[in-house]
Amino acid sequence: MIISFVKRLHEEKTLLMIKAKVDKAIKNNRMKDLLLGKADYKCELSEFIPVNMPTDWPNIIRYIYIKYENNKNCKKLYEAALFEILKGDYYELYCGTMIVFLQIMNEHENNSPFTIQTDRCIELIKEGVDKKREELCASKEWTGYLFPDGLYGDIKRIDMILQEDYGISILNN
Repeated sequence: MIISFVKRLHEEKTLLMIKAKVDKAIKNNRMKDLLLGKADYKCELSEFIPVNMPTDWPNIIRYIYIKYENNKNCKKLYEAALFEILKGDYYELYCGTMIVFLQIMNEHENNSPFTIQTDRCIELIKEGVDKKREELCASKEWTGYLFPDGLYGDIKRIDMILQEDYGISILNN
């Protein structure tokens, strides 16, 4: 019972912190930093969540959706940051790919109040993966340690899920 209470308290504190960081990123036009988990915009994952990500994308995205209700500019900031991230280095490309994956799932499950330019994102992912494949394969950061071909292996896993569930591919064959 005490552990459950501590866990719930920690999760509530984490969610309040994420909400504040989303607000700050929107106010300061730092959406890219928020989505990449850079400096003051890093959102720590709960220690109770068994996942390895650079920042808490699911909750960040959830609060962007909430902010969108009263600030339609959130979508523009989110999408512009995502396009920029997908054109970045291999690490940014990986992060952007994971964010696009979550966004596609949210859109298909009607959990997103808006849609993004998915075709443009997929085009940027395909271009980026083709150019940065070697670096992605060499990286064992985050989930990369789980795959013989590093972060590229995780991107292949995401591609397989998207193909099976939504008929979408993010990789060139």
